[in-house]
Amino acid sequence: MLDQPRIITDKELLDFLDEMSNGDMWISRRSTTGRGYRLHNCAYHTPEDGARLSVREAIIAAMKDEGKL
Repeated sequence: MLDQPRIITDKELLDFLDEMSNGDMWISRRSTTGRGYRLHNCAYHTPEDGARLSVREAIIAAMKDEGKL
């Protein structure tokens, strides 16, 4: 039987991104040029700009902005 690749969970993916942030903030929003959604890790944005402390918080904020929550 062939070895099956391990399925990576969404939690593992989001945890990885949060670990790579080095304490910077995250923004998830529509591209200003209309090219889709963007998830940015940014040291220079503030909560007033829509930045959040974690990937999860940034995605939740974007979902609220889009009326999905």
